[in-house]
Amino acid sequence: MLTDPGDVVVIPAPSYPMYTNDLGLKTGAERFNLQTHHQLEEMPAQGPVTTALLDTVHKELTAKGKRFKILLLTTPDNPTGIVYEAETLRDIARWCERHHVHMVVNEIYGLSKIDLEDEVLRADYPNSGASVSFAKIMREMDSAYLHMWYALSKDFAMSGLRVGVVHSLNPGFMKAFENANVPHLVSNLTQWAIGELLKDVDFVKAYIPKNRKHLTKSYRLVVTHLRKNEIPYVAAKGSFFVWADFSKYLSAHTDAGQEKLWLEIYRNTGVLLTPGEGFGHEKKGMFRIVFTAVPFSYLSVAMERLTSYLQARLENTTPQ
Repeated sequence: MLTDPGDVVVIPAPSYPMYTNDLGLKTGAERFNLQTHHQLEEMPAQGPVTTALLDTVHKELTAKGKRFKILLLTTPDNPTGIVYEAETLRDIARWCERHHVHMVVNEIYGLSKIDLEDEVLRADYPNSGASVSFAKIMREMDSAYLHMWYALSKDFAMSGLRVGVVHSLNPGFMKAFENANVPHLVSNLTQWAIGELLKDVDFVKAYIPKNRKHLTKSYRLVVTHLRKNEIPYVAAKGSFFVWADFSKYLSAHTDAGQEKLWLEIYRNTGVLLTPGEGFGHEKKGMFRIVFTAVPFSYLSVAMERLTSYLQARLENTTPQ
C-alpha cells in the first residue's frame, strides 16, 4: 500500500532474509541492502543507519532512476540484536519526512530485551543511550511518513497465531489497510484466546521480566563461548540472536567457502547455525546463532561441542 512496482525498500544489512518476499511478492517492490559496515567493530552502538548513509543511497538510487520509497528498520534487530537509540530514530525520522520516504519500524522483539547490567555482559555496553518505542516518536512528530508494526509472535511465542498490530497516523494508508485487512482477519477463537491472555495483567507483568531473565541467561552462555574462541560478535540488546564473525575459519572468503564451513560445523557438532547468505551483508563468514530454539541444558551442550570443534580446528587436529 506504500509502494508501486519497482519502488525501492532500503533495509540495513544484515537483515531478515524473508523481507525480500514479504515486500516483493505482492507489490513488486525491490529490496536494497544498505551496507552500513564491513567489520563488526565499525557498527555504532546507537544503531548502524545514519543520515549521511541515507543521503548517499538516496543519491545513488535517484541517479539510477529508482525511487527510494521505504526505509525499513527492525529494533531490536534480527539478526544483530541491536536496539536503535531514541535520538538516532528521531534523526532518521526527520530525514525521512524531509525526503518523503516512508519509515517503517518493526518492533516485533520489543519486549525481548537483554539485561545490560548483567555482570558478565555490561562491559559490552559502555555508552548505552536511551531507547524508546517508535510509537512515542510518532506521537511527537505526528507525521504521515512514520509507521510501525508489532506482533505477539516473538515476545509471547505465538508465531502460528499471526496476531499483529499496524500503527500509523496516515489516514490514507489506514483506510487502504482496513480494506486489505478484511480477507486477512484473525479468527474469532484466536481473538478470544488473546483477549483472555491480555486481561490477565498479573501474568503479563510477571512474564516479561521472567522472559528477560531467561533470554539473558542463554545469551550470556553463547557470548561467553564466543569470547573463549575469540570470535567477534555484535553486543545484542534484544531479540533471540547473536550475529558472529566466523570468517577466520573460512577456507575461502566466498559463498562456497561459507557454505562449506556451515556444513562442516553441522556435520562435526550437530549444531546448526544460520549462514549469512540471504541477510544481505557482503562480508563472508557471518553466522546467526539462535539461542532460544532449545532448552538451556541443550544449548550448553551445543556450545561446548562448538567450542571443542573450533579449538581443534585451529590446532589442526581431528575433532572428536
